[in-house]
Amino acid sequence: VRLRIDSSDSRFELQQRMDTIEASGAGRTYVTVHVPPRAEVEVESSSGDVAVSVPLARLDASTASGNIDFGTIERLRAKTASGRVRGDHVDGEAICVTASGSIRITRLMDRADLSTASGDVTVGECAGIVHCATLSGNVRLEKVTAPSVKVKSMSGGVRLGIPPRTRLELDAESLSGKVSLPEPN
Repeated sequence: VRLRIDSSDSRFELQQRMDTIEASGAGRTYVTVHVPPRAEVEVESSSGDVAVSVPLARLDASTASGNIDFGTIERLRAKTASGRVRGDHVDGEAICVTASGSIRITRLMDRADLSTASGDVTVGECAGIVHCATLSGNVRLEKVTAPSVKVKSMSGGVRLGIPPRTRLELDAESLSGKVSLPEPN
């Protein structure tokens, strides 16, 4: 593991306890951690973004007011209060929760549980069991080949692209939005 820190804070502190690295400071600080591909990574941030550019076996990321961005992940757990979750590919289970941010993932290949209070959920392709919930946002699953999909939006639209002859268990509802089932492009 390699670590690089850029900080404008003269009171920046870095501690390592066992296998955990803790960084804290009052000013603007950038912490870059280099890990080998397929590593398992846990990250917590109070007001910083989390950006992952290497494929990981597992990413467990939590921020209060930051974005979470990633490329290819085997298993994902992402939680943010006021930031977005955006990524390319999740091979295994994906759990994403935001309070006021969007969730956008290009490909979900296994079970996914995606929820946001006030943000949109967009998935390019989903092949595993998918559960999506939003209070005030739209849900868009562009290509659904999953065996089971459950989507609930209180005040947003639901759009599910289901290819012809796809067999699935579907439960989709919106209290004050439209549910549409167009064929995917």
